[in-house]
Amino acid sequence: MSEENPVHHKPMSIEQAGNFLKEKQKTVAEDMKKEAKEAPISFASPEDRKKYLIYGISLMTDISEQAKNDFCSITGRAASLFTTKEVSLLLRKFLVLRINGYSLENLQHHLKTNKIILSKVEILALRTIKEIIERKRNSKIPVIGG
Repeated sequence: MSEENPVHHKPMSIEQAGNFLKEKQKTVAEDMKKEAKEAPISFASPEDRKKYLIYGISLMTDISEQAKNDFCSITGRAASLFTTKEVSLLLRKFLVLRINGYSLENLQHHLKTNKIILSKVEILALRTIKEIIERKRNSKIPVIGG
């Protein structure tokens, strides 16, 4: 039973946490590829994927504090400058633009931001939508078309 829930670890020191993050940063690409291979292949039409994302955006009225902190670390802004609702609104606007055909190059030009930062923000926004939809499904609130 103790093998099923390995969450109860001893707290790390700052040095140990820094070393852990350095090691984790080296394996992030491999971990993402592994996760992508394990993900189910979508056979949904582009219209259905668009509807799914729009539904997820409609649920994104507020996000977690962790997602807000991730957004602020990606964009290089102080977390105290934004509330979770403000970051949620920014992510929603970003995803609406992406769904409606704006490329990262277009957004890079208009927002005067690095394309790498925009792609990280997009990944964060999609991950946040996925978490919100899973949370709604787990709370027994019916998901339309789900």
